[in-house]
Amino acid sequence: MSQDHTRPPPPLRSDADLRTAPDSGRPMVELEPIVRPGCCVCTAAERIRTRARRDGRTGAVADANRIMRQHPHRSDT
Repeated sequence: MSQDHTRPPPPLRSDADLRTAPDSGRPMVELEPIVRPGCCVCTAAERIRTRARRDGRTGAVADANRIMRQHPHRSDT
């Protein structure tokens, strides 16, 4: 079974900063926040983000990422 490896990958879809990589012309994506273990806010935001990404709702993905980045954790205060 032969695969066509000449086709480019599908375009990236992200709420992240889509600057162009200097030497490739391809977008550079900011890393997304991860769930902090034991944090119910992070866990809920991750569920929202996963569903939003599946449904193609990039604005909701961005909102969930913002929640995960900006809410305080006990060790942060």
